[in-house]
Amino acid sequence: MRGEKDIQRRRTILTEISRWRSKEEVFWAQRAKSDFLKHGHSNSKWFHARAKTRRTTNTISCLEKDDGAWAENAEEVQRIVLDYFANLFTIANPARMEEVLATIPTRVTEDMNNMLLRSYSEGEIYEALKIMGPTKSPGPDGFNAIFFQHYWAIVGKDVVSLVQTILSGGGHPPKFNHTHVVLISLQKSQSLDQSVFAM
Repeated sequence: MRGEKDIQRRRTILTEISRWRSKEEVFWAQRAKSDFLKHGHSNSKWFHARAKTRRTTNTISCLEKDDGAWAENAEEVQRIVLDYFANLFTIANPARMEEVLATIPTRVTEDMNNMLLRSYSEGEIYEALKIMGPTKSPGPDGFNAIFFQHYWAIVGKDVVSLVQTILSGGGHPPKFNHTHVVLISLQKSQSLDQSVFAM
């Protein structure tokens, strides 16, 4: 009896903690946004000071190469970053894959496989869009999810057509899958305008 009360109490406390964490997250998101809405669009001293501080903190001016030397010019730094992520997401031709796969028991039935292979419907694509964070960082095109959510009546058919084409193996427009790579320095910069990041 007492054990059940303890379990119930713990659940209540954990639920309350989770609720307060969510509230705090919303508070900070709203505060950041309200600061930007209040000061960000004006060509003000506040905006310039904030942008300059951010640029100073977030500048990575050199990266350490595999051989221990430092790459300092922008082209070299860019090449190191691109090579790193290309290697990270490139398959290394593993050997004996058939042997490994043969040991994995089959869980997907024929009916399940047919369901998984069917085309995505407009409703499923729209549902996926609705659960995206509306104000998360935009992609290289500059649009975040709220644009597509708000103007779905206008852009929905084009989005559905494009998504279905890509998912059915029809390819995608050039640069469509590009993304912003953002490196965050784990060290405080040695001087105000130089930050060092070892990869």
